[in-house]
Amino acid sequence: DRAKDIPGLDQAYKVDTFLIKGCVSQLWIFPSFSDGKCQFKADSEASITKGTASLLCDLYSGETPEDVLR
Repeated sequence: DRAKDIPGLDQAYKVDTFLIKGCVSQLWIFPSFSDGKCQFKADSEASITKGTASLLCDLYSGETPEDVLR
């Protein structure tokens, strides 16, 4: 259900640079950095993968790079 409410990534970001290799379904993670904080967005062709990845994106978004690495 979570995946239904999350907007997908723009097609411009669905490129090999952001594709997570080794997943059964295609998964893209788009990182950005603003005001000292990391932001992450995810999209996938599979609802389960998209929902799970979005949970991780929410967990790490808004954190500093140091906190993400820890």
